[in-house]
Amino acid sequence: MCALCGTPLPDRKIYRADECPNCGKALRSCRNCQFYAPGKQYDCSEHITEPVRDKEAANYCDYFSPNRNISSSGRAARDDDARDKFNKLFG
Repeated sequence: MCALCGTPLPDRKIYRADECPNCGKALRSCRNCQFYAPGKQYDCSEHITEPVRDKEAANYCDYFSPNRNISSSGRAARDDDARDKFNKLFG
């Protein structure tokens, strides 16, 4: 699933120029990688030597491997959930 919107990733190799058909964000990005680990050095569970500054931008990382286990609750779903909680609180 796209880490940003929850759209299923294509079942093929993902290239740097590939974009999510739903949100248009880069698919070959840290956020869509199985090694993305916020809190670890450079937010990666692999031993990379340089940080990737923009975790949502396309990159050429040799360790990139699509994370097929991201839940369907991407950013859009989290935003909707937060909006619903806000509206219940103040609605």
